[in-house]
Amino acid sequence: MKKELNEFTDEMINKIKSILTDTESLYQKKEHKIAKELVWRISFTAEKLETALNAHQFGFRQGPCIYNELSEEDDEAIKILSDKIYKIEKIILSEYKKIHRQIKHDAQDPNRRIDDTEIEIKIWCALSEKDPLYDEDDDNHIVKVDYPIIDDNDGIENTNWNDSRTRERVHHCWLFHDISAHLNPILSIKDLLRIGEVHVDIDVRYQQFFDLGSPNLGPPNWAL
Repeated sequence: MKKELNEFTDEMINKIKSILTDTESLYQKKEHKIAKELVWRISFTAEKLETALNAHQFGFRQGPCIYNELSEEDDEAIKILSDKIYKIEKIILSEYKKIHRQIKHDAQDPNRRIDDTEIEIKIWCALSEKDPLYDEDDDNHIVKVDYPIIDDNDGIENTNWNDSRTRERVHHCWLFHDISAHLNPILSIKDLLRIGEVHVDIDVRYQQFFDLGSPNLGPPNWAL
C-alpha cells in the first residue's frame, strides 16, 4: 500500500511539475490563453493526489470489494447507507430547484442587472466519529464530489444507478453511485460504511459584466 502510494504521489507531483513547466514556457511565448487553460489541470491533479493521500491516511483498501465479501450485517448497513444518501440527494435537488426558480425570477426583474448565473454544489463525505482513525483536529473528509447541475434532473432522479458490484435489490441514487464508483482510487464497499457525515455546499453566483465604454452600466431602465 505504502509503495503504491509513493509511486502515485511521485507520478502526480511530476505531472504538476510538467504542467508548471509547460505553463511558464507558454507565458514566455505570450501564449497566455493556452497557458491559462493548463492551470485547471493543476487543480484536477492536486485533487487526485489529495484523494489518494486520504485513502492512505484512513487505511482504505485499494480497489472495490464485491458483495460476497460482506457479512449479512454489512450488507444491510450498505442498504441503509444507500437509502440515507438517496434522501440527502432528494433534499439537494429540492433546494436546487428552489434556487433555480428564484434565479429565473430575478433575471426577469427589470430593476436588476444579471448577465449570468452559476450554481455550484460540492459534497464531502466525512469519516464517522466512531471510526478508530477519526481525528478531532481534522476535517476527516474521505471524498469530495461535484454534483452535476443540469436543468432537467429527471435522468438523475428516477434512475437506479446500481452497478455490477452490488446486489440488484439495492437502489442506488446518482450521488451514491458517484461516491462508490467514480473516484480515483475507488473506495471499496466496505470502506463506504465508514462514512459518518455528509457535508453539502451550495454556492450561487450572480454575475455582472460592465462595458466601461457604454453610457449605461445598469439595467436597461437605469440612466447612469
